[in-house]
Amino acid sequence: MGKITDPYTKRIITIVYVVGLLYVIISGIVSFNYDRERKSNLIHVTYNMKVDTLEVDSGNDRGGIFLKDKLVILSYCPVIDEPEGFDGWYSINAKLASGKPYIKGLSDLKVPYLLYKNAYSDTIFVFSKEYTLKFLLMETPEEHTRYLDSLYKTMD
Repeated sequence: MGKITDPYTKRIITIVYVVGLLYVIISGIVSFNYDRERKSNLIHVTYNMKVDTLEVDSGNDRGGIFLKDKLVILSYCPVIDEPEGFDGWYSINAKLASGKPYIKGLSDLKVPYLLYKNAYSDTIFVFSKEYTLKFLLMETPEEHTRYLDSLYKTMD
């Protein structure tokens, strides 16, 4: 391919390049600000909060399950009461690479389901199919890590 010598074509290519670059920069700024605004408006479910019965119809998104528009509950809340015969899980590995059993959490549960939580309680109730499951509320990733460490110590 030869060198472009026509001044009109050079101007058109330059304009297209500049407009494309500006589009990419402006899109990035708008996207960044939207994501930051969305995160700043989120309310994490805590021990003190009551969550009225809500239908959850979308799964895990970046470590959280979004309830309504602003409430988010951490998706790695472990199951603490699973009824016999319940099969509403996504595929689960029976053991981790460490040989420890995999502890199922909210993120492993197939949607849709109903969820509610009483105020001043660490138990999340989930209704899926005709079953009621209970999950332990985790407010931080560190709390989840401590819980698993203590659970695995009792298994040794």
